[in-house]
Amino acid sequence: MAQKVLMIAAPNGVGKTTMALELISRESWLYDWVNADEIC
Repeated sequence: MAQKVLMIAAPNGVGKTTMALELISRESWLYDWVNADEIC
């Protein structure tokens, strides 16, 4: 299976993390993610 990358980019405070968590809960192919706020 081909690998896929989904990038969510937007200004601070618009809900990127909320959206990512919602997508992960609904989409079986999204199983790994990196939150830039956690690694900075």
